[in-house]
Amino acid sequence: MPGGHLRECYRARIRRGYDPKLTFSAYSFNHEYDGEYYYIPHVTTLNSLIVKPNDTSIVFYGFRNHCNPTVLEARYKLGISESISLFLRRARDDPLLKCASTKLRGLRLRTTSLWNAAMIAVSQQNRGFLAAWKSLYRLHKMGTTTIIRRPDGRPVKLVSPLTPEGLITRLTNGIVSKRHIRTEDGLWLAHRLDLLEKFFQGKISQRRRQRLETEIKQFSKETGLGSFRVETLARIALFILRSHLEGKPVPRGPRLHRTLLSIKGIGSYTAGYIMMLYERDYTYPPVDRWTSKLASAAYGIEDNKEEAERELTKRFGKYAGLAIFFLSIVFDAQPIGKALKRIQKGELCPSWNGVTPLTLWKYNPENWSPVAS
Repeated sequence: MPGGHLRECYRARIRRGYDPKLTFSAYSFNHEYDGEYYYIPHVTTLNSLIVKPNDTSIVFYGFRNHCNPTVLEARYKLGISESISLFLRRARDDPLLKCASTKLRGLRLRTTSLWNAAMIAVSQQNRGFLAAWKSLYRLHKMGTTTIIRRPDGRPVKLVSPLTPEGLITRLTNGIVSKRHIRTEDGLWLAHRLDLLEKFFQGKISQRRRQRLETEIKQFSKETGLGSFRVETLARIALFILRSHLEGKPVPRGPRLHRTLLSIKGIGSYTAGYIMMLYERDYTYPPVDRWTSKLASAAYGIEDNKEEAERELTKRFGKYAGLAIFFLSIVFDAQPIGKALKRIQKGELCPSWNGVTPLTLWKYNPENWSPVAS
């Protein structure tokens, strides 16, 4: 709704132990959090929201007609009512995560859509923090922008990231026939999905294959993702959109985890990360080389992913995945070498210096320069 003006529609009391500013700042771009407002584009299919915390409450602003269902979902996404007291108790004596129970105890993981969770997880496959989040930023910028007005009258841009339909359309534009470019009955999407599936199955003409490969390489260049990750995202988009077109709900819980693992390009790390961000399910810890190295150094275990997963599950139970989320915050998602040196020095709290998961919103990922306030 261009030019739309959002008004206060709900206030949530800040529960003891919940820190909204800390929660909003973690892994947020400047178009999501600006230090004052947290922006939520299209929380449901109905509406968008912006959220502002004050001393005692969190104020939700939205379009009144659809505010209530939107707020209910937003409260869940922001983790306002989540209790992690058991995790915090276990973190208190942990050689890596003591800071989680002190300076970071008010932080909660925010959930997101299945597609956005997939973009985050795939962007981070075998990559450092800065490279991964620059790619994710570019995926966001490929989406749509809506101008709204804050309660103080200031216009702001609400950014909705690239959608699964947007990715499929982009990749297949060079191979669809003119009559399928745009139709009013929605068959254009089914046609594009068919073409992409045939491409992955090796059942497409050489001419179309070459054009699709060219589009994938170009998209990879624009985002910095690499062709393999682009293809993985395309397969996830196929899964999501096929489910919608066939009227089948996307599976949840263990079934979703198994389905994700069946998609080429998704391993235990990516599937676990998606489950954590989409369902707030921490029982599939997304262990990578970075995590296993730190766990080995701190816990005195063998340096491999399986051993790290066992140790984290032993220490944190159903919160093993959440422990990895906090681990990245505590060590500023720094490269392995720097993180290991911090363990040796006993520097076990975030620095808040430079670009870190908690300060990401202060920077422009294109060149990592500070964003003008």
